Amino acid sequence: MKKIHFEDITEELIKQAPEGKYSPSRLRNKDGLRYAILRGHFLWVSRVQYNHKGNLLVSTSSGDGLIKLWDVKTGKCIKTLFETGNQHIEGAVFSPDGKQLAAFYQTGEVKVWDLKTFELLFETCNSGWLNDLTFSPDSTKIALAGVYRDDPYRCGSYKEDDAVMIWDIRTGNKVRRLSAQYEADDRVFYEDSTKKLVLSLVINSIAYRPDGAYLAAGTNDCSVKTWNPAIGKHVKAFWAHDWQIKDVEFAHKTDWIATASDTVCVWSSETGNLIREFEFTNYAERLEFSADDSRLAVYYPNSHAVVVWDVESGTKICRYVDDRYTVFDISFCPDGKHVALAMDNSTIRIWDLPE
Repeated sequence: MKKIHFEDITEELIKQAPEGKYSPSRLRNKDGLRYAILRGHFLWVSRVQYNHKGNLLVSTSSGDGLIKLWDVKTGKCIKTLFETGNQHIEGAVFSPDGKQLAAFYQTGEVKVWDLKTFELLFETCNSGWLNDLTFSPDSTKIALAGVYRDDPYRCGSYKEDDAVMIWDIRTGNKVRRLSAQYEADDRVFYEDSTKKLVLSLVINSIAYRPDGAYLAAGTNDCSVKTWNPAIGKHVKAFWAHDWQIKDVEFAHKTDWIATASDTVCVWSSETGNLIREFEFTNYAERLEFSADDSRLAVYYPNSHAVVVWDVESGTKICRYVDDRYTVFDISFCPDGKHVALAMDNSTIRIWDLPE
């Protein structure tokens, strides 16, 4: 495994990289690895994602409330979206067809724009807290994971429920509610006041399988829940972690699903069988498959490290280390040659993978 250090990227060098000045091939660290630094946010960058072609990158900051679109080839910011009062943005996501951009906020608000005209196509405001958003494979629907209140206008006592909501962007209608409170096992408890059997779940991450057959959710009860989103039926749940699941991602060309928790696991979503487990020194928070599913990039926050794994062999390909900064999100470029990271020092780093 090649261990790549980035301590030589000084604050002075970061300040010399204004947006639009560098392309991903202009700079090299002491190991000879090419990288780029994209600057434009004022505070930490919370999410980053490539589009399906790999020519655009979207970044968001829950600190400054900005949504930025970047030209990957030139490193130039080509569009900035900002709305006063919406600093609580959680992230922005490209649709699979690359024609739409969705932004979701911790306060429950969601907006979808046309990427050519930036016309607002869809808008909703849910009473609750959103943790994740994903498009359906055909780009016609969005699924939202979060906490929903039964009545936003009631004072005092009200019911909060963790669920996945599916909306049709074309009609603006809610088409499905997938509740996390559907399965009784040894993780349930009784409420003292009502003796009602309930589940205490938080949905941290959701993902559609590329064929649309399953929608998966990673929860705080160490499990992955899967539904058939077309009919809203729960399919299965499976456990192999001793800690909450922070992220779930489907592979692009197989039925595999990867989970980030105390370890990183790859499963068959059809059978629930464990295919591969990747063990590290501490827990994982974010992960993503390469476009050909041969590699898996994983962020381990306590080690300030991003590890790229070979999925078939289970070995480490490389490890990026920088103890000074926190990574909030990672995204694999579709060409498989670059990894983009959202950093807490208000920058985005794009790193070349070693040959």
